[in-house]
Amino acid sequence: MEEVAVFEVDHEGLVEKILDAYEDREPLYIWGRTGVGKSYTVREAAKILAEKFGRKYSERVEDADDEHFVLIDRRLAQMDPTDLLGVLYKDDGVSKWHHPNWLVKLSRQREEKESVEVRGILFFDELNLAPQLVQNASYSLVLDGKIQELELADGIVVIAAGNVAEDKAYTFDLMDPLKTRFTHVTLKIPVFKDEEKRQGWFYWAAENGIDGRILAFLSFRPDLLFYYVENDRTFPTPRGWEKASRLMKRRSNEKAWEAVAMACGYVAGLQFKHFMELSVDVDIEEILKDTKKFLDLEMSARFSVIASLTHLYSQKPEKYAERLLRMAARLFTGIYDGKLNEYARLAEKCAELSGEDLEKVRRKMKELEGEREAELAALILASMKAADRDNFSDVMKSSKYAAAVADLVFYVV
Repeated sequence: MEEVAVFEVDHEGLVEKILDAYEDREPLYIWGRTGVGKSYTVREAAKILAEKFGRKYSERVEDADDEHFVLIDRRLAQMDPTDLLGVLYKDDGVSKWHHPNWLVKLSRQREEKESVEVRGILFFDELNLAPQLVQNASYSLVLDGKIQELELADGIVVIAAGNVAEDKAYTFDLMDPLKTRFTHVTLKIPVFKDEEKRQGWFYWAAENGIDGRILAFLSFRPDLLFYYVENDRTFPTPRGWEKASRLMKRRSNEKAWEAVAMACGYVAGLQFKHFMELSVDVDIEEILKDTKKFLDLEMSARFSVIASLTHLYSQKPEKYAERLLRMAARLFTGIYDGKLNEYARLAEKCAELSGEDLEKVRRKMKELEGEREAELAALILASMKAADRDNFSDVMKSSKYAAAVADLVFYVV
């Protein structure tokens, strides 16, 4: 079968399309590989809408009222048609529909009866896992915003998502009448890091507390952020790495690979294990004292050492924060002796200068700089922030080395 081109967006673009769909009151269908962040992005967009309308965010249908913006996730694959349509009952000899309570909570009729204004997203995740009879039951709800006489509130918009055929998820084809009721967009597999645009999973991970050992490993092997493995129980995905991060928080370096094996597959777990073993025989304390010895290591071992260092920092931030920041400053500036202190003092003065005076100081700083290792310095800073945001903020305010890496912190972290 000939491959058909599709309209693709990244995560930032998907947020924009969801916001547009809500404003336009147009149902949107999001396609994408498993574990790449479809559901997560819908939640992020819903939180943005909640803030826009001055409402609290909630995922509870009981909170569908004047004060909340709700995201109601309903998995049609787990429903029968009657779970959407309701059931018939007799009232004085007349057949009437008894609709499901969650749908009534989102209805225009309830708004009128209780004098409330409901706003939110009705999210049909994994819609194409639903049998066709259930899909058929959703037709009028998607296009017309109603089932029988029950109408969705004007402030409720339908968003759906589903996996693509490559995921082998035993999906059901969307029937053409249902397809044409949606607008469609496909979420790209995220890149690990786009330094030019400052986009990618790396930056998200630093903001969301992903274990520094995973940040270091994927910085060395970015191809494994999403990597389909045919016969493994599971395989690496952004969702899997997030899960592995949660699992390994309490695990030592020797045991951390087990979390990866469980969440991202055995193949990825073994690769992570071998990666962490690269720094087993390295004297970490000596590296912190003399960063030049760090540069004598093979590149793979450098990333592994950073993984081990940031894990130590996550366990004892008060012991390692200043020393790690000094190491990052040395790598970023290429200065490995006492001149680093002079560089930091000059960098601090830049905030007070302008014009020719500022250029003069910058030229002096440039003269002091050696060969930079900015990528490794950025990884250290990002891992520190991910491990302990509060401590990282404190050390950036108090450390004499902070000024030396200020530009890097602004650009990367």
